[in-house]
Amino acid sequence: MSGTESSASVFTARVREQMHDILEREFRRTNLRGRAPELEKVIRQYIDRRAKLLRPRLLLETATAYGAEVSPPLLEIAAATELLHTFALLHDDCIDGAHGREVPSSSGDEAFEMRLLAGDFLHALAYAVIAELVVTRALPAAVLEIVRSVSLDTVAGQAMDLELSRRPISARSAAELYELYDLKTGRYSFDAPMQIGALYAGSPQRDQAALSELARYLGRAYQLYDDMVDTEQLLSAPRERHEPVASWELNLVAAMLAEKEADGMREIGELSRVLERIEPEEVREFAEPMLAELLSYAERQTRRLSLERASARRLLGAATQHLCVNGREARAIRSCNSDRDDLHV
Repeated sequence: MSGTESSASVFTARVREQMHDILEREFRRTNLRGRAPELEKVIRQYIDRRAKLLRPRLLLETATAYGAEVSPPLLEIAAATELLHTFALLHDDCIDGAHGREVPSSSGDEAFEMRLLAGDFLHALAYAVIAELVVTRALPAAVLEIVRSVSLDTVAGQAMDLELSRRPISARSAAELYELYDLKTGRYSFDAPMQIGALYAGSPQRDQAALSELARYLGRAYQLYDDMVDTEQLLSAPRERHEPVASWELNLVAAMLAEKEADGMREIGELSRVLERIEPEEVREFAEPMLAELLSYAERQTRRLSLERASARRLLGAATQHLCVNGREARAIRSCNSDRDDLHV
């Protein structure tokens, strides 16, 4: 096992242990097993799924970059951010029908209701954990304001996604795509954990703006890459499988058509006809320059931080490790990311 794999394994184990400790305390307090065993089951299914733990890792990376020691309170606030993420997943699955999530599937109104309640339970619990740490660790009150505002932005982003999905392909734009990315991904997956980690460590106030800008570009790159890969897979599938595709899955295609305005394709109303006119390679050709630009902007923001260069490299590396970077997008981060260290917990 390499040093990177060993470090990641230790990190994952400690965060998961902390998450389970938080849940077990609350399950005992509420007697959830006796009162609502199905709710407890759903929560455990989502908590035990395979996960990247991106958000707690970014919180820990940011806090340690600013000099904090990895300790039980820091691990607890990091675990709480993953509980917030799980809340978002549960509500997202209620809307999307649990497409592809690696949890046992179920159907019917009861499954929908239990996911909804599980999400509510985890959000309230995560907020309570963070609020208690703010008091006991004398953390800035801004931590709670971040959690509040990011939660509201996530809900607004989900609603925006639904609104866009109801419009014709021709009525969506590239600018709206980035706005959606900021609300659904950038704020709660990057901005919140990085800002909370920095505040926990007592970072200089002058770094807050640069961290927010860094998080914005990283969030856009993260979601753009995921959409690019998903859309390529969709377009590579047999044509007969295109018809059941939900409209919201084509946000990137809609943005591409809006940007290119090619051959009157934006005026095509039928989803199947749109897909028949696009090749998978076109999506990558459209998205890759955008991705490279976003990563280049992110790298510039790290230079504004009052961090040692090695710490900035490590932070950027943790935030971009999910990208299968190659070609143009790889060059944008190679100088920062080629010799980064890994988080040791």
